[in-house]
Amino acid sequence: MTHKVLTVPVQGNPMEVFYFAPAGEGPHPGLLLCQHVPLAHTGIENDPVTLSNPRFAKVPQLAKIAGGKAVLSAADNGPAVKAVQQALIDLGFEMVRHGRDGSFGGETREAIGLFRQRRGMAGDELSAKALGELDGAAPQPGAQEQHYFDFERLFEDGYLDVTIAIGYDEGGSHVQGEKTAKDWLKARGFEAAPPEPGKPALHRLRRDVTYPTKDGNRITREVIVRVNLITPGEGAAAQYGKALSDSEIAIYNGHARRGIGPDFDEDKSPRENFVIGINSALHAAGRAIPTAKVYQSHYVTDKVNDLEEMSKAGKFDKEKYRVWFFGACTSLAYFDELRGGILPESVDRSNLDLLGTSHEMPKAASVAGTIALLDGILASQTIEQIAAAMMQRGSEAIDAVEEKPGYTKADKAELQGYMKNLIVHEGVGGNPVAPAGP
Repeated sequence: MTHKVLTVPVQGNPMEVFYFAPAGEGPHPGLLLCQHVPLAHTGIENDPVTLSNPRFAKVPQLAKIAGGKAVLSAADNGPAVKAVQQALIDLGFEMVRHGRDGSFGGETREAIGLFRQRRGMAGDELSAKALGELDGAAPQPGAQEQHYFDFERLFEDGYLDVTIAIGYDEGGSHVQGEKTAKDWLKARGFEAAPPEPGKPALHRLRRDVTYPTKDGNRITREVIVRVNLITPGEGAAAQYGKALSDSEIAIYNGHARRGIGPDFDEDKSPRENFVIGINSALHAAGRAIPTAKVYQSHYVTDKVNDLEEMSKAGKFDKEKYRVWFFGACTSLAYFDELRGGILPESVDRSNLDLLGTSHEMPKAASVAGTIALLDGILASQTIEQIAAAMMQRGSEAIDAVEEKPGYTKADKAELQGYMKNLIVHEGVGGNPVAPAGP
């Protein structure tokens, strides 16, 4: 009898299958014994690999890992961790909190785990095998892999349901934001539906869209785009909650009130807050930003966490694919909630793509970025192209604001600085990959 070893995936987890078969009789006839053993227990994770990507050249710690003598850890902080982080970011596993800081922590480990999952590997360690996969998958230095939203799921029923929600601003910028949104709708040919009391303003457009499929082809079909526009006022928070449940694309532009969440009336009034960033089980467990920091100047202490309540009430269709964009200064404050247990398990990275802002967003750029997002989706651009266009469109909106006393060229230049690296997308490395250019 001849001993054979075959490596096969079992429910996405690569395993080794051991079997015995008569010598010389096909690949594995006469199967007598089959035993599944996790790869982590076999040593195959640490089999040496050869690195060829220039990203990882001349980094001694990575050569040691490639040789099977270690896994990436905090002991490798510095150039080795930074090189791995940049490769993961360029593959779409953006680390929105800490980025490419050269420090090995929970965010880096999670990104490694997501990359391994994409490659059909269980676990979250950067072993020799995982580093070899990363070496082969990462584009050349300075390049980024491009990813699509799941256009097939967005357009499969012939409709695209969108909500644009504009929060309240004490300085009145929400008024200009509403005008900008309505001007875009009119310019694209949307028709306004008759108003209905208690419901957001609805606009419709019938148009052809051409988009890529998972098999590499492109198809064209007619879709009806339905855009709900939510503006500040009574009932707006409830309308926004319904949009998160029902819309395929839900967008919020406005204040985040130090991470509390979207707000559709005056600051320190709890009536029209949609609470995401406080009062959840995550906070009680100490796994999110401490509430004391949120409460420094905002008084919403008596409100329940609206997103958590929606989850408990079963408001989310587990099969629905969604894109959410939070155009608010501290939207990163509640990314923990959105990925950390406040949503149903089904609303994971396969069913929810998140975009947000890494720091303050100038008011003049807010709705301009939203328009670029929607134009990009209707043109089936990549997520990376759309993010770049959102920042560019916001920059142009800042330039278009008239200079006046109290708003000078220097002020414009300062605001332009905020547009750099503003838009982040979280965890899109598992999305459909766009073909590489020539």
